[in-house]
Order: sequence, then structure tokens, then C-alpha cells
Amino acid sequence: MNKPLLVSLVVVLLLTIWMVSGQISATRSTPEVEAVTQAEKKATAVMRVRVKNLPSQTVIREVVIQGQIEPSQSVFVAAETIGVVSKIVVKKGQRVKAGDLLIELNMDDRNARLREASALLKLRQTEHEAVVKLHREGLQTNTELAVAESQLEAAKAVLQLVELDIQHTRLRAPFAGVINDQLVEPGDFLDRGKPAVLLVNDSQLLAVGNVPQQSIQSVKAGQTARIKLLTGQQLQGQISFVSATAETSTRSFRIEVEIDNKAHQVMAGLSGEIHIPVEQVAAHFLSPAMLTLNDEGELGVKAVDSTNHVLFHAVAIIKTTPKGAWVSGLPEQVRVITLGQGFVRAGDTVDAVTETVDDDIDNKQSLFTLPVKPDPAGYASLQTG
Repeated sequence: MNKPLLVSLVVVLLLTIWMVSGQISATRSTPEVEAVTQAEKKATAVMRVRVKNLPSQTVIREVVIQGQIEPSQSVFVAAETIGVVSKIVVKKGQRVKAGDLLIELNMDDRNARLREASALLKLRQTEHEAVVKLHREGLQTNTELAVAESQLEAAKAVLQLVELDIQHTRLRAPFAGVINDQLVEPGDFLDRGKPAVLLVNDSQLLAVGNVPQQSIQSVKAGQTARIKLLTGQQLQGQISFVSATAETSTRSFRIEVEIDNKAHQVMAGLSGEIHIPVEQVAAHFLSPAMLTLNDEGELGVKAVDSTNHVLFHAVAIIKTTPKGAWVSGLPEQVRVITLGQGFVRAGDTVDAVTETVDDDIDNKQSLFTLPVKPDPAGYASLQTG
């Protein structure tokens, strides 16, 4: 056998032996590799999440509706007699007291009729005295005495009517308020019932709104309400009226909240929110990032139990603040997942790392509730998430 062929056979033999030995080694190491792989899978199957221990706190649930400010009294002061406007004592924007003179009408022939009625009354009084004297002496009958008395009373009535008509030529404020509009000018003719000025009582205001039917059972007269105006002003008042019947178009109930405005700092016509506290509930404060949806579309949060299994708790939003939301539906003490909730599902086992509770949560701070907005059908409803 020549030398090149011999070298080739030796090389092929060595390669064959090497390949066979490698397969045997691989076959022998398979159980060890599988054990390592299973350990790695087991280690990677436990997801590490961050959790926070959250205690429940007592918060106030509120019914919140849109409302507007109205004056408690607003009337058109109208003429009670006919006449021409001779003098306007007040002007728009002026504040007046009850009984203050607003407008004067011309007297025309009223003074003449006053003198006539006064003279007639004196005549009837004289005649009545004479008849009474004669009746006592038996010289006048009872009928004649009755006629004299009726004529005297008629004369008194005529004089009273003239005096009342003269009083009506001077239009006075029925209550204290501000002249919000002037509807006549000097020289204008006023007929009975024609309005002359608009008088508004803005010392006592009303916050008026409509409560949806699903919340009306929680609203009663006498309850305290808080009003937050679009101007940023915060007011407080008491519910003075709750309608006994719903409005046909919206199926909501009108309420009125009395507000003291003796300082005249609030203007009628402003709009805002009426907050009506209805009950105290146990709730938890959450960051919006903690809220999630389950497969059924329910709003809730993911938490961890004592065995580090993931739980899903459905919640309802009670109030919201610029920092987060107050929700109900959680246990009194709960470990909420704050980081990593998107990578785990209910039932998973996790490695839970606890973080501390934020110290800046203050349940005593002023809380803004969810606004009530009318739905497409015209109904208003309390948004609860």
C-alpha cells in the first residue's frame, strides 16, 4: 500500500472515532442539561413586581351636579295706577333699601279729587251727626239713620281710594336690593301693571341645579352643599328646596341651595358645580397607573396575597384628585402591584418587593369629585368610573 493512501485511511479513522466519542458524550450529558434548563425556566417563571401596602381611609362620597347662581328675589316693580313719569329717583346699579322711593308719577287731577273727597266726607259726617241726634229725639226713623250711615261710609271709601291712588304715584322698593334695569324714562306713560324697574335681591342667592333620578334619594332639604364656581370661588349653603316631581324633559329633580351673599362678592348668573355629600365610605387612594382592565373589561387593580399570588380586584371610582383617585371595592388592607402589573395575570406567582406608602396623601384635603355631565338623551348621571 502506497504511503498517501495509508495517511488518508488514518485520517478517516481518527475523524470517525472523534465523532462517535462526541455523540456518546452528548448523550451522557443530556439529563444534566435538562436539569439546568428546567431550573432556569423555574427561575424565570417567577416575575418580580413591586407592591405597596395600602390601608383604607374614610372619605365622603358626593353627588355632583352642574348648577348656576340665581338671585333669591327678582321682580319687576310695576305701576299700580296710570300716569306720566315725572321723576326717576334711582339709576341702574344703585342699591336701595326696602321702602325707598324709585319713581314718581305726575299727580294730574289727584289733588283736586282729594279735596273733593275730603269735602264730601265732612258733609256726610255733619249729616250723620244731625240724623243721629234727631233719631235719639224720635224725629228720624231707623231707615233714615241707616241711609245716613251708608252715605258716610261711602264717603270714607271714596277718600281712601283717592289717597291710595296718590300713594301709587310713588313707586317704592318692596325689598332691599340693586336696580338691575331701568325700563322707563321721564315723560313715559305708565299704565297699570307696566314694569318700570327690575329690582334684584343679591344679598341672598340660590344655587340651582338638577339631580339625576338615580341620586335623588340621597338628597334632602337641610343638607349642606358646597358650590365651586368657574371663577374659582368656593361657597357653602344649605339645600332649601327639593322638587317633588321630575322635569319631563330630563327626568331630573330641581334643587335650590341658599347662599348668604351679604358682602355682595358673588354675582348672579355664574355657573359651577354643586357638591352634595351623601355618605362616608371606606376607600383607597391609587395612582391612575395602578388601574387596569381585566379580560371582561372591568376596571380594577392587581394585588398580591399572603402567598404572593396575583389577585384582581374590581373597583369603583368615588373621587378623583390631581394626584389620583379614591376607589372602593378593595379589602381594608391590600398589597397593590405598583410596577410590573402589565406582565402578570391573576393566579400567577410573583416575587413581591414591598415599597413604602407615600406620605403626601391627605384625606383631609379638599377633594374634587367627578363632574356630572348630561348624556345624549339629556339625562345627568354621577360618573363613578
